[in-house]
Amino acid sequence: MNGSTHPSLAVVLDDVLRENPAATASRQLLHKCHHLAIAYLRRRSHAGRLDASLFGISLEDLALDCVAELFRRDDDGRYIQLESYFDSPTRKGNDEAALEIALRRIVFSAVNEGLFRRYRELDPSLGRIIRTIKRHVGSGGSLELDRDQSMPVLTLSGAKKEGRALPWMPQDLLEIHLHHTLSGHVTVHTVLHVVADLLRRESQYAPSIPVTEVALAMRSVLTRLHASDVEEECDPEEAYESKDLSSVVRSHVEACTDEVMKNMEELYVKGRGISPGLYRAYFKTAEDVLIMNYVDPSAPQESLRVALCRHIGEIPSKAYRKKHQAILEYVVKLTQRQLLSRVAALV
Repeated sequence: MNGSTHPSLAVVLDDVLRENPAATASRQLLHKCHHLAIAYLRRRSHAGRLDASLFGISLEDLALDCVAELFRRDDDGRYIQLESYFDSPTRKGNDEAALEIALRRIVFSAVNEGLFRRYRELDPSLGRIIRTIKRHVGSGGSLELDRDQSMPVLTLSGAKKEGRALPWMPQDLLEIHLHHTLSGHVTVHTVLHVVADLLRRESQYAPSIPVTEVALAMRSVLTRLHASDVEEECDPEEAYESKDLSSVVRSHVEACTDEVMKNMEELYVKGRGISPGLYRAYFKTAEDVLIMNYVDPSAPQESLRVALCRHIGEIPSKAYRKKHQAILEYVVKLTQRQLLSRVAALV
C-alpha cells in the first residue's frame, strides 16, 4: 500500500485483471491512465507540438478517447488488452517502479496511436510516411522493425533484451533532436540514421521507439520545413504498384489469420473456455472482412455481425453485442495490424 488510502499499482492490477474485475479498482486504474494521458498531451501542447483544436475536442476528452480502447472488455467482461500486456508472470516479477514504467508505456502508446489515427484522417500523407519507414528500415541500417505487443517499433540491431524494459524515449526529445539536426531535404534514410544514433547515445531509455512516434516527429519536421511529404530515394519496390496484388494480399490475409489464431488459442480456448468451433468462426469472419476490405474493396460492405452469422447462423443484435462483439472486434483488429505490418510496402 502507498500510504493509508491508496493501494499500490500491483494491487490494483491484481484486482482489475481477474475473472471478475473489481469495479473500484477498474475506476482507479482508468483514472490513473486518464491522468497520465492528459499530462502527456499537455506536455505536447505546451511544447507547441499538438493543436487539440484540430480535433474539435478538449485535451481531457481526447485523452479519455485514446485510453478507452485499453478498457474494452470481451464477452466474459475481462480487459483483454490490459490482461495481454500485464500477464501474471510480468506482474509477479516486477516491482512497483517497473509496473509504473510499463503502465506509462502502454498509456503513451495508446495516446500516440489515437493521435496517429486522427492526424491520418486530417492528413493522409502521414500514412505514407509510416509505410515508407517500414519499407526502408532494415535495409542495411542499424534499426530493425520489431513489435512490442501488437505495436510496431524500431529497435537497434543487436540491442540487449534487458534494455527493452527501460522507458521509451519521450517523443519531445526525439522531435527536438530531429528539428535541430534536419534541414533542407528530408529523406527516410537520413531520419532513420538520426533515430539510431539518438537511441545509441540516450542509454537511459529503451533501445527502441514506436514507429508512430517517429512518423509524427517526421511530420512535425516536414511541417516546419513547409514540405508536403518525405522525399524517397528511388525504390524498386514501387514497381509493384502497377501490378494486380490481390492474390498476394489474399495470401497474406490467410497467413496472418492462421498466425494470430494459433497465438491466441491458449488464451481464448483453454483460458476462456470458448469452443474450438466458435473460435475458428471468429477468425474465419476476420479473414472474410479483411479480404473484403483489402482484396475486393468494391464488394458490398457488411457489418461484423452479418459476417459472423454466415459461419454460426443468425444472431440477434442484442446477443451479438453481449457475447461476441468485443472479442470479434479485437480479433479483427489484431489480424489487421499483423496484415498491415506485412504488406506495408505493397498497399
